[in-house]
Amino acid sequence: MLSHSGGLGRLGLLTVCFTLPVFLGGLLVGPLLDRFDKRYVLAADSVLRGAAVASIPVAAVLGRVPTALPFVVAATYGLLKMVPLAGFPAAIPDLVRAERLDAANALESLGFGLAGMIGPALAGLLLAVVGAETVLVFDAASHALFAWTALAVRRPLGPDRPSAADRVEPGAARAGLAGLLRDRVLVTTTVAFMAFNIAEGMSMVTGPWLARTELPGGPRSLGLLLAALSVGELVGAAASGALSPGAHRIRAMAPGLALLVGTTGVRRAAPGRAVG
Repeated sequence: MLSHSGGLGRLGLLTVCFTLPVFLGGLLVGPLLDRFDKRYVLAADSVLRGAAVASIPVAAVLGRVPTALPFVVAATYGLLKMVPLAGFPAAIPDLVRAERLDAANALESLGFGLAGMIGPALAGLLLAVVGAETVLVFDAASHALFAWTALAVRRPLGPDRPSAADRVEPGAARAGLAGLLRDRVLVTTTVAFMAFNIAEGMSMVTGPWLARTELPGGPRSLGLLLAALSVGELVGAAASGALSPGAHRIRAMAPGLALLVGTTGVRRAAPGRAVG
């Protein structure tokens, strides 16, 4: 049970298995997308992740889900996480004309945000109705559907052939990296996003605990929590696009981060104690 320390510890380990391979996968995604047709890369990613997800209901039908299997599935998912996150934006310029690129990017972001709202809420509802194994079957089927749609794209999404002028010598690459590390804004922003991702990983652990111990509804509450997260991301993206922070874009992030820290720092008061 998630309310017990052992269950919460296993959930934390599951989150580590999901998040830790993302770095390694991110290093591999760029060369894959640069070398192979993006349709095949995206389809292969979807097939592999769908097979990983389907392994749990298959094992349940056969009699018993091995204890280590959910952790292996989480690690597989994390390793491949960056494939669609990098592959979708990289494929858009090959699919639309230059004058429609901004609109296509906006539609991709909108679709991603809407799916992030609908998916968790629907999963939470289905968990309470049909059970976890059946929900994972639907999840695996959605991966198979995406693989089919990726392969149905008729236009090749092959890699760009670099010209001689585009090739970078090793020494120039090292000098460029040193220059990036001296960029205070870039380094500060990177560290800030790393810290934010650490906090988001923690929320992946505390979310199920809240749904289990503090909120009614169990899986449905967890689905609504994740859907609310996507709603906030969508609203925040729209607000960021509508506002004009001028030259101080980094400072403009501070109020939102302060609000995040303030709201997550509030805990339920025990009898006779103040909230703090």
